[in-house]
Amino acid sequence: MTSSAEVLRAVCGLALAASPGAGLDTRLALRIADIWRVPVSHVALAWPDSVAREALDDRSAFRLQGRGRDGWWVVLARARDGRSSAVRLRAGVRLGVWVAARPLSPGSVLQDGDARLESRLMWGEPPTHEVLTPELGSAVRCAISAGEALRAPALLPPALVRAGDAVRVSWSRPGVVIERSGIALADAGRGEKVRVRVDHSTLMGTVSGRGEVAIAKEDS
Repeated sequence: MTSSAEVLRAVCGLALAASPGAGLDTRLALRIADIWRVPVSHVALAWPDSVAREALDDRSAFRLQGRGRDGWWVVLARARDGRSSAVRLRAGVRLGVWVAARPLSPGSVLQDGDARLESRLMWGEPPTHEVLTPELGSAVRCAISAGEALRAPALLPPALVRAGDAVRVSWSRPGVVIERSGIALADAGRGEKVRVRVDHSTLMGTVSGRGEVAIAKEDS
């Protein structure tokens, strides 16, 4: 967890372009945004040692050292007194995160108004996956406090097939699609694995929609 001292120089919402005379923070944010392939306006910087940062020449050329693990870098730059200096820097990004709009109890299902999208600061390289919107009807598996991020396993997608339901089972191969009727043997949500009975055989498939199960080549 980042202490309050580490965020004394948090820099957010920087300009999208830097002039030749842009300050060191702006140029660092532009460089990190380019490495992470995110808008520079999403980048935040924090200097754990604010005194060391103040000693740096704001017009100095710089070099980033390290891989940015958990957002940590070392900035190699010239200090105001002309000496070379190495100062630690932490970078993060602001992302949209779905959180509980109110306390959610175990056994309930997600209803309209239970979730809201908030901007959250996450230290380190941003995740590559897109932000997914929680589906209405998702099952709450354990207590979720107001403001807590909505994610598995506390929140599971709504069941699109239920045990005992008749389902449409499909096999897709290049140039051909085979469909049969089957019976689901468990509850499952979109993208989850589920066993189905087709005639006298039991197969494993993936829920692709309400009442629909797709059998992939590796499942058959």
